[in-house]
Amino acid sequence: MNKHLNGVLSVRINDDNRAEAIVYGRPTPVRKLKRLMNANFKKHRFIKASWSRDAGQSDVMKMVDSYLEYVTQNKLRKYTKLRPSNKTYEAIQGWNLNIMVDHHLDKRGLIRFVDTFMSLFSGGEKLAYVAFEAHEGEFGRYIQIWICDYEYTGKARLIKKRYERNAYRNKITKQFCNKDDKNAEQIYKRGDFVKDKDGNTIESEVYFATRKCATLAHEPEYLYGKVRQCILNTYAALQTKHKPKLTFKRFQIWWGNEAKLNKIYTEINRTQNLMERLLMYYLEDEMHEDIFDDDVGTVLYYSQGYDEKSFKLSKIGRHIKSMFYRYYGAFKNHHFTDTNGERVSLIASYKGRDTMYENIEKLWHRFKTEMMRLVSLYNLKEVPFILTQA
Repeated sequence: MNKHLNGVLSVRINDDNRAEAIVYGRPTPVRKLKRLMNANFKKHRFIKASWSRDAGQSDVMKMVDSYLEYVTQNKLRKYTKLRPSNKTYEAIQGWNLNIMVDHHLDKRGLIRFVDTFMSLFSGGEKLAYVAFEAHEGEFGRYIQIWICDYEYTGKARLIKKRYERNAYRNKITKQFCNKDDKNAEQIYKRGDFVKDKDGNTIESEVYFATRKCATLAHEPEYLYGKVRQCILNTYAALQTKHKPKLTFKRFQIWWGNEAKLNKIYTEINRTQNLMERLLMYYLEDEMHEDIFDDDVGTVLYYSQGYDEKSFKLSKIGRHIKSMFYRYYGAFKNHHFTDTNGERVSLIASYKGRDTMYENIEKLWHRFKTEMMRLVSLYNLKEVPFILTQA
């Protein structure tokens, strides 16, 4: 167990990606966000907020109020369709993930769990989230994570305030009234801009992107499977020893990008994560502690790892490292050369999102094939099934 995770993990993930204990995670759309947050602060222990290390209850509630004002002012939509329960549909205010966690993790271990899980789940997007520790029943221990469905940029921008509902007044008394009043006149409509007494439009500051996060733009069934897979991957990551790691530079998910491009970036980031895991699965066995610490032949340009030790690479490790830099170049240049000599683009969104998905899939299969040849060449251990699944 590395020094960054306190407590012992009783949940282990074997090479077949099967947990040796129950793994549970459930995503639920939130429709009463303020009620949920107030209840969580009363009943559960606050763990962290993603946008500030020192955030407390007042900071979280301030962000929640800002979010609710933004979605109310900027995303006016009137729902008329009824659910099977005869209740009108309501707008989704982010998602709440309920994840069963190991009883042996202490406070620092829970923070490490949340950070690792959200890093895997986000696909490179800067998701704003709030995490709580909850206990249910006699033995149930959970992490509840509310995830904002709009990117929280932390940078203020101005939007024009709008009225949230229609308003009427009596033409004679000049008092507000119901629209059915015989002397009623409409003074403003829902969605009209709010103006001050001088006729100037009133503006308010918001800290959110204009588009919803691509990570959460899926049906609940898809998110359920994704959450469970990320839980397994989180436990698998936490039970490994930390050594220097080969990492690709992630593509920035930004609200200013077109939605199609953000989805392509998300898919590339997900593929990069898969490649990194497969590379490190073999590279970790080819790293050997450098007792002389002469900074020669180390894994990356930074020789000091999490445990402040240097590592040297074997011949196989150097082969893996050179393979990493070939694919690093493909991502950096936004294209790669296919086996038939054809130049294949990765982010030419004008060619269509589906075409880019196919090109990313081609790169992944090429990487996987090359990795299998390396395994066969050096007679390395068999690849776990989990690491071959895109």
